[in-house]
Amino acid sequence: MRSFVTTFLLYSFFEGGTMREKMKKSLLVLLTTLAMVFAIGMMASAATVPVTLGQVAEGYGNTQFVFNLSAPSKVSVYGIRIYSSGITGGFSAKLYNSQGKGLDIYTYGQTINTDGTVYYGLKAGQYTLSVEQYDTTRARIMIQADTWKDLKNNKKSKATTLKKGKTVKSLLAGGEKGTTTDWYKFKITKKKKIKVAYETYGDGILEFTFFGPSIYKGGTTIYENDNVKGTLFTRKKVRPGTYYLRVRRNKYYKNSNWAYSLKLK
Repeated sequence: MRSFVTTFLLYSFFEGGTMREKMKKSLLVLLTTLAMVFAIGMMASAATVPVTLGQVAEGYGNTQFVFNLSAPSKVSVYGIRIYSSGITGGFSAKLYNSQGKGLDIYTYGQTINTDGTVYYGLKAGQYTLSVEQYDTTRARIMIQADTWKDLKNNKKSKATTLKKGKTVKSLLAGGEKGTTTDWYKFKITKKKKIKVAYETYGDGILEFTFFGPSIYKGGTTIYENDNVKGTLFTRKKVRPGTYYLRVRRNKYYKNSNWAYSLKLK
């Protein structure tokens, strides 16, 4: 590497021009070459580490953590980065499906650390969690998967019925069209406020929209962030009738993926 840099410096120096121009060229070549060397070091071939769900896996340097799901799942990931000094911290990881399609809403992926779990809503299949880091550091992770239904209710005519006190789980899974919607319906038998408990697991913003006799034509939308629990409700009491609830990704987070649950109160 030293001879490579020296050759380029000599070439730039004897190429011609004033002494000042030669010095500028030499400095530019040196900086460019050092940048190339740094980039090559960071892009070293990544090691592939098979992951057994529920068990700890480790990888030094650039690592591809590969795991398989036998069914649609809510996937939980947490871990730490361990530096050569023994100091620990978080790290960024990018998720890809078996076709190599990125499943994150941000270019850097998601930040994984011990302070909070990262969640994904995924269909059955093989996935890769890609981590870029120096060879002297290692990433330690654990991936867990809870089987989660992926309901076939992407049209209003195929809406899933919500029953009082019964929890329904579904996915807006990674890799599917960002415009995919899930539909639910339920009956209100007396004048009251609509209340639906929910839990969300993912990254971005979900939209929940109520439609029905007491709600204006465009629907009433509630926006919820990732990884929260709460209750969706109407501000006013509604009259008896059949109501619908549409769940979809926010338009600014079309590449997000989700596992979520609903329960009519």
